[in-house]
Amino acid sequence: DLRSIQSIPAFSYEQLVKRSSTIDVIWFNERTMPDSFFEVEHSTDITNSLQKYNDLQDFHTKMYIVADKRREEEFWNKFAYASFEKLKSENRVKFLSYGELDDQYQQAVKLQSINTVIL
Repeated sequence: DLRSIQSIPAFSYEQLVKRSSTIDVIWFNERTMPDSFFEVEHSTDITNSLQKYNDLQDFHTKMYIVADKRREEEFWNKFAYASFEKLKSENRVKFLSYGELDDQYQQAVKLQSINTVIL
């Protein structure tokens, strides 16, 4: 329901755009290329998200698994699977807890207000 575009830009081959369309949140850069992928794992299987990222690893994107802090160990256990070795060795996927995400949002809001005052 919260989106700034109506459809995903055709940034690549149809099958890759289709695969990326199942990602929860995608931030695009000014050239309509994916900049960041976010998969929110509240109760679903983290492995499925890692498989998506594996399929999309050739794009120069930041990749995040967003979940409750209690699922971080599960993330690291699944990320250790041999099938994700390239993603792991290149440090392509980060775990981001709900609390960390909220902290970063609050910092961005604060920074924005500071910039507004100065400018």
